[in-house]
Amino acid sequence: MTMLYSLENFINSDTPLFSKTEDTLYVLKNLYAERPSYPYRTTAVGSGASSEWVCVDLESPKNVTLVSVFNHNIQYLPVVGGVFRLKGCDDACPEEAGECAWGDQPVLVDLSVAGRMIEHFRNTYGKLDSTFQCWLLEVADPTNGDEHIELGEWWLGQWSKFTTADCKVHLQPGRADGPQYFMGIQETHYGQDWHSYYSATEHFSITLKNINNPDAVDEMHRFLTVVQRDYGGKFVFIPDDTRPFCYYVIIKNISDYANRLIYGDEVELREWRLELKTLTEGIKLI
Repeated sequence: MTMLYSLENFINSDTPLFSKTEDTLYVLKNLYAERPSYPYRTTAVGSGASSEWVCVDLESPKNVTLVSVFNHNIQYLPVVGGVFRLKGCDDACPEEAGECAWGDQPVLVDLSVAGRMIEHFRNTYGKLDSTFQCWLLEVADPTNGDEHIELGEWWLGQWSKFTTADCKVHLQPGRADGPQYFMGIQETHYGQDWHSYYSATEHFSITLKNINNPDAVDEMHRFLTVVQRDYGGKFVFIPDDTRPFCYYVIIKNISDYANRLIYGDEVELREWRLELKTLTEGIKLI
């Protein structure tokens, strides 16, 4: 098991975005709102012959090693005519002057293949190593009962991992773990229960143990400083890169990260603890 993380999303509020269709309320810019619960929607579900698509022009080539989509409503693929894939090109997005011949571009990541998507799990990711200026996400889900495609957040970035040998990451046992459900809970004077489901989140407690190497302590300090100062405590978290689960999380504890277990002239053993919460998703929208 290797924990991966990604700090910077190359898609930001100033990045030109394009799409085949766009809902009037849940607009394209919602793909970068840092709120997966506030999604972008298409006006159709597409088919294998005529997919829905979204495209981003990063305005200069970027090396991308991680693509993630959070809080999507795409069904458990593959289905007949189902498409969920990433392509890249250096020319331009559709609807831009000098656009790329996207139909001729190879698929960089097929997110619909077996093992990529988990039933009832609304986040998906794939690893790659490609450099392009424009990136196209093709989606088709012809049997989708919502009658539209919904994407909460689209992430293009680079994955990283703790490289120092003494950084050993564990999901701490004996912890209170997610999910947490947000619900409207009412009870009448006569004991009738009225519950309305709104959304859900996950909680994780992660520990980094046996950090008795000064280089490992420095690496942990650098990670915490960058993610808290530059990204508001938010990052993409992949607990195990052999499994298809990824999360868009925020660090909830902002102090008292480490317990110093042993301190001496030649060794300093610490145990670092991060309390993570996924950004809320799944809110039922109109």
